[in-house]
Amino acid sequence: MSPNRQRDFQLAPEQRDPARRPIVDASLAEVLAALVQGRCLAAVVPIALAHVERDLMRGLMEVPGAFWGRRPRLYDRYREALRQSAALRRRLPPEERMKFWSPLVLGEDQ
Repeated sequence: MSPNRQRDFQLAPEQRDPARRPIVDASLAEVLAALVQGRCLAAVVPIALAHVERDLMRGLMEVPGAFWGRRPRLYDRYREALRQSAALRRRLPPEERMKFWSPLVLGEDQ
């Protein structure tokens, strides 16, 4: 059994069948989970880049280099989003800045 197939058993039944709901209706937690787990990357990376928030940026940082290597335009967008995120963080007080690096939590939307 492939590793991706094994991961499906950890998901709720409605999450196992992507045809049951359009990807654009995915919650931020579902987008983050897909990024971290390496699932549906061609669909979720553009969504994450369009809605960069702390957890999604951290999730994008977990996307394997091989994915970016096959999609140079998305990689350019990712790098620009990463630069902008870093520039915004530098303006924060140090304790706030470090919150970005706290562990990712996969769960309900905040």
